[in-house]
Amino acid sequence: MADKTVSMYATGRTNQVLTVDGPPAGLQWILYQWSVETSPFEAGASVVVRRNGRLITSTSSGGRASAQGPPAFLFSPGDQFTVTWDGVTSGDELIFSFMYREQQYGELPDGYGVV
Repeated sequence: MADKTVSMYATGRTNQVLTVDGPPAGLQWILYQWSVETSPFEAGASVVVRRNGRLITSTSSGGRASAQGPPAFLFSPGDQFTVTWDGVTSGDELIFSFMYREQQYGELPDGYGVV
């Protein structure tokens, strides 16, 4: 299983959007766990995670939370995750990490139900 971390620095207090694009053509990722973090910790921070515009999860726990399956999420070429923070301070580091298994496009996943 592999992991990936993507981060950015806040440029304001609201609507700070981090975008994660899908894998390269011919591959798909099965995401089993992800986490969000705000550094330094912001007690009033909230985070919303979406896949292709549809809500996956949200938290208002100060920008530190994680979620794990089942179900796992299929992430294919052309898909996009957006992670939106509100209630942060300019200069905060906004971090999205996830654990995934990479496989050939079209291969059936095993273990978890996948959405």
